Amino acid sequence: MTSLLASALNAKRKSARPAVLRWILPVLVAGLLAACVVSAPEIIVVTSIVTTTPRPTYTPYPPYPTYTPYPTYTVAPTKEPPTDTPLRTKTPAPATITPTVSATPTRRPAAAATKASPSPTASATASGSSGTVTTHGVTATFRLEARRRTFAPNEKIWFRFGVRNETSAKLDYGFIGVEVSNGNFHTSWKGASLAPNGTLNWRDNLTIATPGTYTLTLAMCFSAVEVCQGSSGDWASLSSGIAVTIQ
Repeated sequence: MTSLLASALNAKRKSARPAVLRWILPVLVAGLLAACVVSAPEIIVVTSIVTTTPRPTYTPYPPYPTYTPYPTYTVAPTKEPPTDTPLRTKTPAPATITPTVSATPTRRPAAAATKASPSPTASATASGSSGTVTTHGVTATFRLEARRRTFAPNEKIWFRFGVRNETSAKLDYGFIGVEVSNGNFHTSWKGASLAPNGTLNWRDNLTIATPGTYTLTLAMCFSAVEVCQGSSGDWASLSSGIAVTIQ
């Protein structure tokens, strides 16, 4: 009896399995799917973070200001221009001149100036020039630049002269300049020498302060400077006198 009941239960269980499986399998599948969904890994998106600091923006410096250049000034000439023609001021001595010392204009004492005497062989012309060879082998010319012969007190009287050594030897001298009839002497060159057959051409000026009539004569001393300033200097006039009036 018992064996019959067990067999019946077993048969019922076998017959009931397909029905249980029909409703259990979907539930299991659904649970598995739900478990898969729940247990699915979380996706984390990693983005790069910029850690560098951007460079600062600099404002350019303003342009430099434009400066106005200083004005240029023209220096007034120190030499008075010639009275008649636009001649140049003093020019260096020619290459044939070999001065022994600096030709600084000086003034000879009035007492010594009176010792200048005309050379016996010098012949004067009305223009104030002499072309005759002197006893020292020198020829000379002397003239004023202005045609007029009247000047104001202390006005510059411009003149030119040329002195030539006609010998083949060097000629030393103490002074070359213009003797004024009031006893003064204007020095153009001193303590220098003329080369053999050399010529000295020079432009200079002098002034006379006191009104009156004066005579200007080109003179030269053929001694040393110290001797020329004394009473025994070898002086000679190289031209005739040119009369000027100061008023």
